[in-house]
Amino acid sequence: MRRKLLLGSVFALLAIASAVARADPVEWEANGHFYEVVSQEVQWAVARTTAASMAWQGHPGRLASVTSAEEQAFLESAFGSLLNMAFLGGYQTPGDRPPAEAWHWLSGEPWDYTHWASGEPNDFGGDEIKIEIQQIGSTFMWNDWGLNDGTRPRFVVEYEPVPSPLLAGPVVNPDNGSTYYLTAEMPWQDAQELALSLDGNLATINDAAEQNWVFTTFGGFGGRYRSLWIGLNDELVEGEFVWASGEPVTYLNWLWDIIPGDGYGGEDYVHMIRTTEDVLGVEGEWNNISSPTTPYCNFDPFHGVVEVPAEVVPVEVSTWGRIKASFYSG
Repeated sequence: MRRKLLLGSVFALLAIASAVARADPVEWEANGHFYEVVSQEVQWAVARTTAASMAWQGHPGRLASVTSAEEQAFLESAFGSLLNMAFLGGYQTPGDRPPAEAWHWLSGEPWDYTHWASGEPNDFGGDEIKIEIQQIGSTFMWNDWGLNDGTRPRFVVEYEPVPSPLLAGPVVNPDNGSTYYLTAEMPWQDAQELALSLDGNLATINDAAEQNWVFTTFGGFGGRYRSLWIGLNDELVEGEFVWASGEPVTYLNWLWDIIPGDGYGGEDYVHMIRTTEDVLGVEGEWNNISSPTTPYCNFDPFHGVVEVPAEVVPVEVSTWGRIKASFYSG
C-alpha cells in the first residue's frame, strides 16, 4: 500500500526543527516501559535517529516495538487517533522477500506478533520495508511503507528503563563496512548469543588493520581498560580454533606468538588482552581462557565485540535485544 504525502523537503525539515509540544510519556504497567507519540513530519530513517536521541527520566528512547496484542491494545487505548500514520520500529532488510517474511524490530526483540491490515504487507512497488500504523474505521492496523514513499506525520517512541547489554555502537569500520558493538561485562557464551540476536557474531579478525581498529575503538572505551571477547574458540574440538562466524582463520595474534594450551582446563574462548600498567607490550594480543572466567584471572572486565555484516540494518545501542544478559555493568 502506497499513500504518499505531497510535502516538499523544505517543509519536512522545518517540521523536524520546530519545537513540538509534548505530554509526558505514558507507562504501560505490564512491562514498565514508557511510550509517547511524537508529532513530526519525517521519513522513517529520520524518525529512527530522532527517537534514538530522545530520553525520558534517564531512559533512552527508540522507535517502538509492538510484540503482543496486549501492547497493541495499550497503544490504541493510550493514544487513539494519534496513532494514525505513525511509524513503528519494524523494518525488513532490503532484498528480503516475500513481503511477509524476514521482518525485525530495531530493539532486537523476536518477531512473534503481527497486526497487519488485510492484504498487508504487499510490498507495493518493491521497496516497502518499514512499518506504519493506519486507522481503518475504528481499528488501527499495520501497513508496510516504502523507502521512497515520503514522510509520515508521527512516530511512536518507547523508553525501556532496563540497563542495556550494549555499551557502545553501532560503530562502522570504514575498511570493511561492518558494524560493531561493545557488550557489557558478560561471559563469552552470553556475548555470542547477544551477537546472534543482532544478526551477527562475536568479531572475526581477518588482518592486522582490523585488529588495530577493534582494539583502538573498544579496548579503552569510557576511560576503562577492557579485555575483549572475539569469536575465536575451540569449544567443539580442543586445539582446533575456529571463528564463531564460520569464516576461515587467516590471521592470528597470539600472545608472544605462542600457540595456547589448555593448562587450567576449559580454556576455549579467546580475548584481546586489556592494557595494563604492569604488563607492557601485550596490549590487544590474544589469549584463551575459560568462560565464565575463573577467580585466578586478573584480566577482567571482559566485554564482547560484536560484528554485524554491512548489509544488516544496525540496531540502536539503547535497546535490550532478544536476551536478558545476566552479566553486565553500568
